[in-house]
Amino acid sequence: MNLRDEWSDQSTNEVLDRFYSKEETVDEVMQNFDIRRKYSAEGEELTINNVTDWCLVQTSSNPLKELDDIRKIQCPIYMDVQRGNYVIYENNVWLIDSNVVNVGNAYQSARMNRCSYLLKWQNSNGNIVERNVVSYNASAYNNGVLGNKIIELGSDQLMIFLPYDNETKCVKRGKRFFIDNNMEDPMVYRLTRPDRTTYVFNGVGCICWLVTECAYTATSADLEYGVCDYFSPTSTDHNNETTLLSVISGSKTLRAGFARTYSVTFADEDGVLLTDVDFEWNINCDFSDKITSIINDDKTIRLQVNDEGLIGSSFLLEVLVDDSVIDNLNIVIDHIY
Repeated sequence: MNLRDEWSDQSTNEVLDRFYSKEETVDEVMQNFDIRRKYSAEGEELTINNVTDWCLVQTSSNPLKELDDIRKIQCPIYMDVQRGNYVIYENNVWLIDSNVVNVGNAYQSARMNRCSYLLKWQNSNGNIVERNVVSYNASAYNNGVLGNKIIELGSDQLMIFLPYDNETKCVKRGKRFFIDNNMEDPMVYRLTRPDRTTYVFNGVGCICWLVTECAYTATSADLEYGVCDYFSPTSTDHNNETTLLSVISGSKTLRAGFARTYSVTFADEDGVLLTDVDFEWNINCDFSDKITSIINDDKTIRLQVNDEGLIGSSFLLEVLVDDSVIDNLNIVIDHIY
């Protein structure tokens, strides 16, 4: 074999002349990218962080996913692009919800997802905050309804992605939102799991919220401003209030002919137990007159149903603070064993 000897006999410069340097390769890729983003069918103008530039926008090559509201984007290497950024494209707001990959220092590649809803809430100062969000139905094995012919409760769950920022990171578990395009009788969801770590890197990224449908009676002010639990920003008393969290303890089934006792505990947003909360119990159903309730000295409540004709029915045991429902428990009347 003379090939190796023949190759090794050549001067170093002759060998190097046969290959591109790394800098030359990157430069050629960048030139090719510039031509494609400005002149190919995939070239589109995107606005990211208030800067508009030509980028590449690609749909999935899988025919089963090409109609999804997800796009792959490739942006110039100098453009400021990060996970959690909003993108304006085709008069819609999109959210970059993936890692942003530096491709050989030639361009950047990422995924963006079209936002489907403008979520609103009030911060602790009473200012209304708005964020475009990407939402997914998280009720994989749930038909969205609990109950029976007497009363039905929604049990829908949504997974929501939105940017991690100074406002979104401060939203606590228990916060309620309207999430509905019908604002005459909107569905209400409660934040049950805020994930502020999985998709956040070095303080930049996305927050993932799991929200669960809940019972809530909206006020006229709520509907006017599009937020749950609306309060006037000029009210200094509310700004000093502690966010109140509650947990009702007791069985979710009540056997006909037998009594069960229920209690509630309260805590602030930091998990510190509160013992001086003024609250009331309320039974929400069409047959409350057939439910015997006794409130004990320790503010626990004892419930009993003796009518076997109500077996299979359900009702809500609610906790009221200042005449507002802050928690509820769905209780099903069960058979006598």
